[in-house]
Amino acid sequence: MHMKKTVLKERTVPGLHEHLLDTICVQNKAANILDLGCGTGAWLARLQENGYSNLSGADIDGSQLGINGIVFCPVDLNGDGLNGIDGSYDLISAIEFIEHIGDISNLLNFVSKRLRADGQFLVSTPNVNSLTARVRLAMNGKLRHFDQYGDQTHVTPIFIEPFVRL
Repeated sequence: MHMKKTVLKERTVPGLHEHLLDTICVQNKAANILDLGCGTGAWLARLQENGYSNLSGADIDGSQLGINGIVFCPVDLNGDGLNGIDGSYDLISAIEFIEHIGDISNLLNFVSKRLRADGQFLVSTPNVNSLTARVRLAMNGKLRHFDQYGDQTHVTPIFIEPFVRL
C-alpha cells in the first residue's frame, strides 16, 4: 500500500523529522503514538506516511492541523490540560515543543504515567548546550533561541544535566 505524501509546514530545522524517524525504537506500526505540541501535524503525517496508524496529537489549537486520520486532543499542555489526555502510549514525542512549557516536571510526570514500560519518549529542543550558545551566553548574557531574535514563546531552555535529574 502506497500512502500519498502529505505536505505540511515543518516548524523546525529542515531534515529533523527525517532524522528522528530513524531514531524511533517502536517498530509495531499499530503502536499507540502521541505527539505533544503537534502544531500542523507534520510529524504525525511523516509517521502516517511510514505506515504508523494509531496516531494522536495534542495542542492548544487544532485549527492549524492539516492531517486526517488522527485523534486530536485540544488541550493547554502548559498546566492541568495534560490531565485531559487518556490512554497509554508506546511512543510520546515532543518535537521542538518542550521549551514552550513552563513546568517541565509536570510534563515529565504526565509522560511517566502515560508511557508504557517499554515505550519511548522522543524529545528535541533547541541546543542551548552548543559551543555557539555557550559563547554567546558568556559574552552578552543572552541565550541563543531565547533572546529577542528567538521565538518569543520559548520560555524554558533545556540544559542536559538538570533535565536528566528531572
